[in-house]
Amino acid sequence: MSTKMNILFIKDEKTEFDSGSKMFTELFNKVDVAPDKHKALKLIFANDYDIIINDMSTNPIDGISFMKQIKDFKPKQNIVALAAPKDEDKIGGLIETGIHIFVLTSADLDQALEAIAQMTA
Repeated sequence: MSTKMNILFIKDEKTEFDSGSKMFTELFNKVDVAPDKHKALKLIFANDYDIIINDMSTNPIDGISFMKQIKDFKPKQNIVALAAPKDEDKIGGLIETGIHIFVLTSADLDQALEAIAQMTA
């Protein structure tokens, strides 16, 4: 990997996934964290991100509609959804929109981040 990417991690305070993981700083150039979709929208309008990572572990239905809104606004934006195994049945339809999906437990986050870091912008 030659250039580290800039990412936005959208997460809720009740998340299963730790945005404090050292893998974020090891693998990515810039990591902005948004605690909700309102802050995320402000950051999306103000910055260009190589990848937007959306944690769906706390509210998958709301997360799906929000990611589709981002895709409508920025069709070429790379978006990754992190979903807990318990929500796997709720994420149907995302693949057709070009959104990448990782179904994982919190213990798998570092491995998923390594795979995300290999994605091309």
